[in-house]
Amino acid sequence: MNNSFKNSFISDTFLSLINSFGLFLKPLALLYLINNYIGTDSYGLIAVFLSSISLLTIISSLGVGLSMRRHILSEVGIEKKRNYFFYPINFQIIIMFIYAITAILFFGLTNLLPLEDLFIYILYFFSFTLFNYFLEYRRWILNAKGYIKISLFSALLFLTIIFIGFAFGYITNIFQVLIIDSLVMILIFIYLFFRINKELGFTLKTFKATELKSEVKLGLPFALGGLGEVIISSSDRYVILYLLTLLETGLYSASYMIASLPLIFVKVIGLFIPQHMFKNRDNQNFKAVNALINLQLLLYLVISFPFIIFLFFFGNNILGYLNIFNVSAYYSLIILSIASTFFGMYLLLSSITLMEKKTLIQMKIMFFFAICNLLGNFIFISIFQTFFAAAITTLVTNILLFLFFIFYLQKIWTFSFPFSILLRLVAIFASSVFLLSTALNVSQNDIIIFLIFIFVYIFLNYLLIPWKKLLFFNKALIN
Repeated sequence: MNNSFKNSFISDTFLSLINSFGLFLKPLALLYLINNYIGTDSYGLIAVFLSSISLLTIISSLGVGLSMRRHILSEVGIEKKRNYFFYPINFQIIIMFIYAITAILFFGLTNLLPLEDLFIYILYFFSFTLFNYFLEYRRWILNAKGYIKISLFSALLFLTIIFIGFAFGYITNIFQVLIIDSLVMILIFIYLFFRINKELGFTLKTFKATELKSEVKLGLPFALGGLGEVIISSSDRYVILYLLTLLETGLYSASYMIASLPLIFVKVIGLFIPQHMFKNRDNQNFKAVNALINLQLLLYLVISFPFIIFLFFFGNNILGYLNIFNVSAYYSLIILSIASTFFGMYLLLSSITLMEKKTLIQMKIMFFFAICNLLGNFIFISIFQTFFAAAITTLVTNILLFLFFIFYLQKIWTFSFPFSILLRLVAIFASSVFLLSTALNVSQNDIIIFLIFIFVYIFLNYLLIPWKKLLFFNKALIN
């Protein structure tokens, strides 16, 4: 085994776990503060706003930047690295200005939206795009320490400001929250810009026509796949808002956000593993790539399984802290936590199509299920008049998406997945649940019961799963 990789991987994983603290804390704190100080309907509004920003950011990129993400780690020439990095964002900024000017002219003439609200939207759009793109550079060059420090600092700075603002009554609406978030992201972006300029230099150039055509052809399917992911994960809120009310949009959005918390571990697990996958793939070390694929999937499942049980016991308590007392919200919480498990596995496996530059079919699969999800939500919410229908539709969509995607991946990649370990993991989970149900007859204290479940779950994992081999890759010479 390559000791330099082992040390790097352990260090990256440890730092990623630290970063997960900020990733967990920011959305949870925002959910708590908005629900308790402004209202659940306001949280529904901000959820719709943020999902629309994600959609617009993907659309404005047109998929350019895939070459940067795929090759910048292996590139040694400074000029080539500079071009890899700045060409995509310079092109995207041009598109963003076109969008902004068009929006100002359209809404200024039609008066469909107050211009003050529109300018806040544009400010957030630019700050969100620039902050995330410049921060991602540290991720793609495997600068784990730099990425984590900046990501965590930005989250803590934002939370500190809004906690003070809510505590002293300075913040009274969500637009103030968005302005604060925008200013924090702009501040961090300026710092990142000067650091990257010092490292790579700066250029205002962007793609020539032939280069742009090639880049869009490569990256657009991947971007459209990402667009489909956003549609699946957020279109239900738009349908609920259209067919029901803003309050019910807020109730569903709160349940969705809590149930999707394990997806943060997808970001943590997938923060640096894809780059190691790409590097080993370029070195023809297929065994190492499969070891990394297996590791991230198993780690995610180990986290996701007990989280479902946790929500089953404490979901109502969590919603109560947010001033949400709604049966449909609780059941949606459970169903969506199961749905997020399948969606998380899809997201982790999607790095294979990027690695193999086979993104077109993935885009088609994702778009097909995104449209099915959108139509399903519209039909079933119209019939049953409850947002719980959206949770069921999301679960069915995510299961089918995962199964179809696995079927496609088997055509472009040869897996060596340890199904025996997966069966052990499922057996451990089932045994823990059985003992937990038995404990219900002994004690009615939910906390004691859940602690028993966790203890048994961890103990059986320690006994039956060879985590040491999986974590340190004793069977794979990884570079």
